Amino acid sequence: MDGFRRFSEIFVNEAESICRELMFGDLPSVDLGEVKDEIGNTSLGFSFVHHPGNCLSDAYLELSTRACTTRRNGLLREGRWNWKAVFLYLKQVDAFQEVIAGMCYLCGGQLPRVLELFSVECENGSARARGFYVYNGYVFYFIRHHKAKRSTN
Repeated sequence: MDGFRRFSEIFVNEAESICRELMFGDLPSVDLGEVKDEIGNTSLGFSFVHHPGNCLSDAYLELSTRACTTRRNGLLREGRWNWKAVFLYLKQVDAFQEVIAGMCYLCGGQLPRVLELFSVECENGSARARGFYVYNGYVFYFIRHHKAKRSTN
């Protein structure tokens, strides 16, 4: 049983490592107990990232700027896309998603299909609510899928 627990830990450590690379070495320390979310808020575009109490609204812009301007593997070079770095970054995103899927499968309870897992929204859309939430210091995902609706619409 200890070996199985360590196996899930391997996925978590690998996800952290890849995430650190995707964030260009800056993986902020986050106390999930302090993250604010409004689970009942279904307004278009809302996510815990956009909650004013979390001060994360500009984080995406800061990461994009860092991704483009960093010297080591920056996505821009002399004002043009560095395609080699862009494709390497996208390859790392794929690896990150695979590790996250493995982590969710090992640690997440009932198993969704991978396509359902990768279609979870990070913010509320016009037709469906987001699937990532923070509650009481925990991050959880919620998948809404109806097999009959998929085949009959």
